[in-house]
Amino acid sequence: MAEHSSLVIIPTYNEIENIQAIIEAVMELD
Repeated sequence: MAEHSSLVIIPTYNEIENIQAIIEAVMELD
């Protein structure tokens, strides 16, 4: 199960870049 958790971190870490872009868009709306 430990190995499975590591695999989950990979896509989550990739989403951080998308989240930053979303935050910038929200900041502009605010």
